[in-house]
Amino acid sequence: APCPGGDRQARTARVTLDPAPAAPATALAPAAGRAVLFDTPEGYAYRAGAVTVALTGGDLTATTPCP
Repeated sequence: APCPGGDRQARTARVTLDPAPAAPATALAPAAGRAVLFDTPEGYAYRAGAVTVALTGGDLTATTPCP
């Protein structure tokens, strides 16, 4: 997505995991440290610096913000 007032873009990378992890927290918690954004049976997300990583069902996404 274009960033306001500039030539840079926010970016999201997405991959579908097959099979999907049974417990999203088990799959991502080792990398999350204390930066957990949400932790539910359906999904798990954390922030590492400016990057947000989320796993919902079988969809793993990583998003970078506008600079």
